[in-house]
Amino acid sequence: MLPKRPRLSDRVIARRHLADTDRVVLHDQASCQVMKILPVQWQVLALADGTRDIEGVALAARARGIATEPTDLAGFLEHLDEKGLLAEGPLDAPDDAGEPDEDLLDVPVEAIAGWTLICSGRGVCCEAFSTVLFTPREARRALVVLDDELHDFYPSRGVPRDEGPVAPIMVHGRCGYLNDQRRCMLHARAGTTAKPSVCRSFPMQSVYDGATVRAAFTFECACVVDGIGVTHGDPPFPRGARTLREVSRLVPVARLPERVTLDGSTTAPRAGVRRFYRALAAATPPRDVAAGLWAIGGALASSGVDAAETAYATEPELDTARVREAFSELRAAVSAWRAPLATFRSEADFTRAGLDWIVAAADRIAQSELPPAPPLGSRAAEVEAFYVTATSWGYADALGRVPLARAFRIRALRLWLARAIAAAPPDDPRAAEPLTVVEVLFRAVGLDSYAAGPSDGSP
Repeated sequence: MLPKRPRLSDRVIARRHLADTDRVVLHDQASCQVMKILPVQWQVLALADGTRDIEGVALAARARGIATEPTDLAGFLEHLDEKGLLAEGPLDAPDDAGEPDEDLLDVPVEAIAGWTLICSGRGVCCEAFSTVLFTPREARRALVVLDDELHDFYPSRGVPRDEGPVAPIMVHGRCGYLNDQRRCMLHARAGTTAKPSVCRSFPMQSVYDGATVRAAFTFECACVVDGIGVTHGDPPFPRGARTLREVSRLVPVARLPERVTLDGSTTAPRAGVRRFYRALAAATPPRDVAAGLWAIGGALASSGVDAAETAYATEPELDTARVREAFSELRAAVSAWRAPLATFRSEADFTRAGLDWIVAAADRIAQSELPPAPPLGSRAAEVEAFYVTATSWGYADALGRVPLARAFRIRALRLWLARAIAAAPPDDPRAAEPLTVVEVLFRAVGLDSYAAGPSDGSP
């Protein structure tokens, strides 16, 4: 039954896509449901905010010059409700949490050494994410900076919120502010401060681990690979900073939980997880980094963090049947995401193309052996080893809902996928650093929902 006072569910992301057509795409990432509507239909839907009944929404639309009959509106909303895209009642009031890092201001900070960021233009961050969030103030600044460009902003999720974050138009699958030279128009017109804070901070991540605040970069952009071993670029924290008080924070600091889930209901205290990750960040890489990560997953599932500290180097024999089963599950998950994306993204869009590369790589692995480790001393081997150092420094996978035993095995799958893509590289410069392609797509298109799958320690 249609909600009496309907609104768009918070599970649904609404984004305007300009390409061959002009459509607003409603995407429920939980169910993979996709629905395309016209921009004028979105203007009406945005008025259904949970405070109005059907008559009230129609009256509000007519007050804005949009002719809408209650019977037609009811039919439109019923169609959305049948797809599970609607919810009942008004939004909850936002929490006023104040300064999120106030209790951490005097905590010492540590930046990863031997790695700085230089934007080389090789990255795909501006076209990988369907959501580039602006604060309302940042959106208003964009209107002034680029007063000659088309602007239209959409809520981060669900219906518009007062002073809530918003996202701009997507043009041919990329941020509407990215020009044909792959440069940000806001940055070009008014400098770095004209960009939203999430863009200025990307790909830096900072984490409080109970002792210090550690910062590194995420492996989601080819530019971060270009910065390995480079010291003259931008470090994660300003040089000389000693405490968080001396660091400008564009986004809140993540926090390592007091207890971290290892496998099923088994957990480990923060101190033990911190010791494990710090040891892994400093460890000498094994001959096959992917096999080492898979071994860590097994050790975490069977024996806990103490055994996992040594599993990386020992590399016990792989259960290849289980690895192949994991790849089969991953391929199915990627295919499930690829189908709805194909309904509104062109073949040239990075997200759609990247998922095609991942599926093709998984198929090649299924038909042959696991891709071998790159030669010792090669650039590829250096990148894989540093990938483990960087993700360990930033406590990757210890901050979310994925049990660590499963998370480390999925890290191994990502490396094998990247190797398979590199072995048969697509004729596309965006695939130049396959590991960053795999990493960014896991977060950007929702593949983290696959990672958060069963909690029984599989794959």
